[in-house]
Amino acid sequence: MAKQKVPVPLPKRPEPPTLEEMIEDIKKTADDDIVFTLMGGPYSSPSTPLSSKTSGLMNDSYEEPSPGQPSVDTATDENDAYYEKAKKYMEKNEYLKKTSQKLTTQYAELENTGKQLAQSVEQLKNETAKIKH
Repeated sequence: MAKQKVPVPLPKRPEPPTLEEMIEDIKKTADDDIVFTLMGGPYSSPSTPLSSKTSGLMNDSYEEPSPGQPSVDTATDENDAYYEKAKKYMEKNEYLKKTSQKLTTQYAELENTGKQLAQSVEQLKNETAKIKH
């Protein structure tokens, strides 16, 4: 008789950070942290202090962007452009995977056809040699 496996309880997941903990982490982050410099986002200028980069991120009130900072529309357009770029990359990556599989299959078929051709040539040589003798 087969024994049934007793399910092992999974360990409890850690609690997600609170809003206060996230804000504290953001305030402790270095100005050149990759989160703020990756892909040249609206808060990516290394010369801008981190406090000014993050000061309006959690406010409920609307503030006009300062003259040196891009508007929300510009940031949204940039994000849309990054999204489209990532989407195209994923599509091309999928295309390359499918193409690679197709090429592997075609290569195997071609190799098989080559073997069959070599066998046919050998068979013809043998038959021709029998006729000559």
